[in-house]
Amino acid sequence: MMRREHAERNEMLCSELLSGGKYHDWAVTTAFYSALHFVQFKMFEMKGGSMPFTTLEEAKAHYRCHSLHRVRQSLIADHFPEVMADYAFLEKNSKTARYLNYTTSLGRAKQAKQRLGNIKKHCCP
Repeated sequence: MMRREHAERNEMLCSELLSGGKYHDWAVTTAFYSALHFVQFKMFEMKGGSMPFTTLEEAKAHYRCHSLHRVRQSLIADHFPEVMADYAFLEKNSKTARYLNYTTSLGRAKQAKQRLGNIKKHCCP
């Protein structure tokens, strides 16, 4: 349950940042990390899942990837394609906000929160 609690904590911070009207870049970033933990919760902690791996490290060996982000992308594409577009949006926009321009519009931050909601619905029915 640790990943779900971590995801929900990041989600609450995302909401606070959004309602504060500042730091939209961090709202997007916390939305992404919340999504990352919701997805990992579904992959590795939910009972009755069909994931063929028990850890990201196992999957990393299978996919022969060096990056855990790439492994997650592959797992999502293979096992949860219905949320891949939302996850890819969050990952891309988080990287852009953190490393390229440090600014994000309110509209983009709201869209990130909405996409996080889609992922959460899928991962935590």
